[in-house]
Amino acid sequence: MLSLESSQIRRNHNQLKSLNFFFGQALRGNRNYCVGIDLQNSAITNVSVWDTLEDAQQMVSLREMLDLAGTFAGLGVQFERPITNHETLWTL
Repeated sequence: MLSLESSQIRRNHNQLKSLNFFFGQALRGNRNYCVGIDLQNSAITNVSVWDTLEDAQQMVSLREMLDLAGTFAGLGVQFERPITNHETLWTL
């Protein structure tokens, strides 16, 4: 989860909406990547689904993600660390 001050998130909402996450075929094992924004609670959450833990860990060193993190940090985003990886217990 990422967090911003409420005034920052509202001021930068359109810029945040315009950022595209493109993963394409280059990332092995990626099944889905979703980004949600909660304006009321000033939070952005990313959730991704991967075939294996090794596949998920590609994100740690992916140049595009590191660059994007810099963009978000420039907007005042504070990242929660460490990034956690969870095994799926059930799905709908």
